[in-house]
Amino acid sequence: MRQKLNGLLDATSPDALNEVTVWRKQQSTLRVSPAQELQHVVNHGTYHRGQIAAWLKLHGVDFPETDYISWKSERNSVT
Repeated sequence: MRQKLNGLLDATSPDALNEVTVWRKQQSTLRVSPAQELQHVVNHGTYHRGQIAAWLKLHGVDFPETDYISWKSERNSVT
């Protein structure tokens, strides 16, 4: 999935990423760019990851680190 997304981003010009499109949603109209949509997807995933971590902690489940910086640091220190 990461390769597909990177390929899509590499093939998309900055102008295209910032081109505003119109979304009609029920009784409102949204004007967003693909860059804003991608940011929303990332933020939404982070939100749900936090919900899951909170639920697991509340129920006493031991779970791995969910912080990206901690994960990246741990991954880089493994040889």
